[in-house]
Amino acid sequence: MGEHGHEGDGGGQCAGLTMRGRHWLVFDHIDQAHATRRMINENLQSPATLGFTSAAAKPTKPVFSAVAEALPANVKLMTLTNNYATLFEGKLMLRLAHLYAVDEHPTLSKPATISLAAVFAKTGLKITSAVEMSLTGNMPLGEMDSEKLEWPTHDPTNGKMWHTSEHANAERTLMDKADPSLTITLRPMELRTLIVGFE
Repeated sequence: MGEHGHEGDGGGQCAGLTMRGRHWLVFDHIDQAHATRRMINENLQSPATLGFTSAAAKPTKPVFSAVAEALPANVKLMTLTNNYATLFEGKLMLRLAHLYAVDEHPTLSKPATISLAAVFAKTGLKITSAVEMSLTGNMPLGEMDSEKLEWPTHDPTNGKMWHTSEHANAERTLMDKADPSLTITLRPMELRTLIVGFE
């Protein structure tokens, strides 16, 4: 900052901007430390939303939940929005993300399988349809895979995804359209986008 204050402020020195950061240290066995780090990061990045009411009102603990079943511990609901409903006949966009990388944790790094029909089974948010889309939601995933452009690449991992581990699974499994449970599988660090209908 400048050495001199602006006119009218008494000519004092302009105070500089001070920023303070925080460091979080996790001391644990390496497998558990990864899980703790992920959960702390999620809580820091997506904290609870505060709500306020008048002093005269007696707030009650809400009991409503939009989901009937919890997502697995290694899966995060990233997006549920009606921002694109006009493009998809009133349907919503849903994104799910796998939180762990390959070999980061002995169990949480494994692929996660979710029944969307079981998770969204409550009245008012009961899922009736789901179509897997490209990440940006502009093309059905099956169509994108069948029309995939062939880019000239060199893959030193021989088809393994992101990682040279023998546990890496390069094969994406598309949702079975005839499956009433609407089951989807997410691989480590995978993000999936769906257009879903609710009743």
